[in-house]
Amino acid sequence: MNNKKHAIAFFDFDGTITKKDTFSDFMVFLIGRWGYLTGLVLNSKILILYFLNFKSASEAKEALLRYYLKGKSAAVLCKKADLYVENRFKKIVRKSAINEINKHLHLGHDVVIVTASPYLWTLPFAKRLKVSLISTQIEVDKNGFYTGNFNGKNCNGHEKAVRIKCEYNLDEYRQIFSYGDSLGDGPMLELSDFSFYKYFKT
Repeated sequence: MNNKKHAIAFFDFDGTITKKDTFSDFMVFLIGRWGYLTGLVLNSKILILYFLNFKSASEAKEALLRYYLKGKSAAVLCKKADLYVENRFKKIVRKSAINEINKHLHLGHDVVIVTASPYLWTLPFAKRLKVSLISTQIEVDKNGFYTGNFNGKNCNGHEKAVRIKCEYNLDEYRQIFSYGDSLGDGPMLELSDFSFYKYFKT
């Protein structure tokens, strides 16, 4: 008798479920366009080094998170993240991706978003979609304020596969699906029986 679960589906978030990068979209919602652009200017040195391949994407991302989030209350920002998703959900998600997620859920499959975007604003999306979440974590100090530093590694590239294997025993599933849109999704796609690259257009 085969006791394996039927299937599990892993979805990248930015560019796969959403039409745009949610890092910039959330920061503009949080502090306004000029506040966001000011942060880019003040962190231009590390961004230039990143574009010249002298700094990693994780280093550049962490520097921006420190600028935008350091010293801000985690409790307050969680409420703002809920408002962000309520306000922006229908405007930025791909309907075809949502339909695919709902198809998996209807079939009784486990569905998991696996993303480099932080837990802060991806968790409300996951809750709304009624799916599980694996994401980048941001450190919170003992007083409940963000430091802006990663708590663990940036959940991208090889780390996506590592986190998936840490949280799920893939041998328990008869079928594994994955959906992504970038090179950073490659290791996740390689774990799957059925992988879909840039599958959603609308």
